[in-house]
Amino acid sequence: MIRDFGIEDTEKLYGFINKMDPGYEMDDVLNIEENARKCIVYFLEKNIVGLAYATKSINDANELEMEISIYVEPQKRMSGIGTALFKKLESYLVDLEPDILSTYVRVNINDSGEFFNKMGFHKWWGSPELIYKGNTFKNVDLDLITYDDEHFEQFVKVVQESYYELHKTNDLKPYLVSPDMVSTYKLNHKENVYVALKNEQIVASVTIGKGTIDNLMVSPAYQGMGYGKEALQFGMNELLNRGFHEIRICYMEGNTAAEKLYLALGFKPLKNTHVYRKLIN
Repeated sequence: MIRDFGIEDTEKLYGFINKMDPGYEMDDVLNIEENARKCIVYFLEKNIVGLAYATKSINDANELEMEISIYVEPQKRMSGIGTALFKKLESYLVDLEPDILSTYVRVNINDSGEFFNKMGFHKWWGSPELIYKGNTFKNVDLDLITYDDEHFEQFVKVVQESYYELHKTNDLKPYLVSPDMVSTYKLNHKENVYVALKNEQIVASVTIGKGTIDNLMVSPAYQGMGYGKEALQFGMNELLNRGFHEIRICYMEGNTAAEKLYLALGFKPLKNTHVYRKLIN
């Protein structure tokens, strides 16, 4: 039986989540209750054996995107529960007239890409995540300083030039990001953004987070000169010196230059996420 999730189902939902495969990164029950635009559960013999929910957002291309998550108890998979949940959820979401239905698939845990292909989705883009657990590097020769707003116009230009082809290849709109988007997504923690200047021009930049390298870019005019490697080593040293013992970094599938650099510096594969989408309008 499929029905809407109710607050009275909370305890059983916790029990369902505890039965899922190790390694799944499921939302907390409270986050699901708070953020899901629609949440449905599949009951069998008074127990929850399946869960599906959708969250609503306006993406960077000003499209209404509904992100779908579907989970089925391991022992009950391949029995039609996931299909039934998807069709029920989709029938509700289509009435909201979204532009895109999307879903994130951890391919190294349980690759459900084939399931979503059958549901009319197609792979959109992929994002491998790597992890580093090594020592610090020797100090780099490249001089990196903390970002200042006097660098804003240059910084926007480097972001646009560095990401345009990658965005276009993966159909991540808008292909040419706006200054407002750079402020929102790349400079939301300016104190953790470092830039390298040559003749007053930004040649490279690295942004660190909480045990993460959040952004690494080199101006196309200066690529192939080793600036990316030195900027990355600088960022990794900053994190290690702040007490982080592990460093994580993500990149877009197909960015072979980035992958080669990260592996050469000691990063190891951790997980891989594929994003699937279904265009509605």
